Amino acid sequence: MKMVICTRCQKVNPDEAKFCQNCGFTLDPSTKTGQMPLPSGKADEPSRRLKLRIAGLAVIGVAIMISIVGVSNPTLFFAPSLLHPNVTVSGTLSMASGQSPSQITFTDVGDIANSAMSSIQGNSYSVVVPNGHSYNIRIDYSYQYQYQYGCTADEYFFRTCGQGDYCVYDGVGYSCTHNETRTGLCSGGPLKVNVSSSTMTFDIQCS
Repeated sequence: MKMVICTRCQKVNPDEAKFCQNCGFTLDPSTKTGQMPLPSGKADEPSRRLKLRIAGLAVIGVAIMISIVGVSNPTLFFAPSLLHPNVTVSGTLSMASGQSPSQITFTDVGDIANSAMSSIQGNSYSVVVPNGHSYNIRIDYSYQYQYQYGCTADEYFFRTCGQGDYCVYDGVGYSCTHNETRTGLCSGGPLKVNVSSSTMTFDIQCS
């Protein structure tokens, strides 16, 4: 249906009207239109919808990029301790000559009640600890200690000393050589365990 728009007040009038029904202004036939004009505020509706659609597509695109990057490199979005709650720490153990390690203890700096004992095979060790913590390290070891002390001619005759050692005569005097096993320890740390994998290499030197 044809309409005539008043050029003064923008009132929409019927096609047959000569004067504006709102302000009485003489209508111009050239303002006839084939459709009702959009209400105020609706003229920019298509552009608003387009903007919303573009914004939605942008959000979807960002989400897809985050998911792709997260799969290829998850540590960018997740703490290592969430991806790998437990870590196997292993490495070589260097000791001074004559020292034999008996136990390696990893004690959590933040929770001393949380400690882990490592397994030892030759000069290698391995222990499983929670990721994202710091640890103090203690190595208990044993070694052979030897010392000499004097003995008497009677002990030499019976070939035994007071501690069950063997009494000998070296041409100058009598003496016994005693051997015993003693223990010691060395410590270090703190060692920060915060890795993006389930394993960590750390070599320990105790001397």
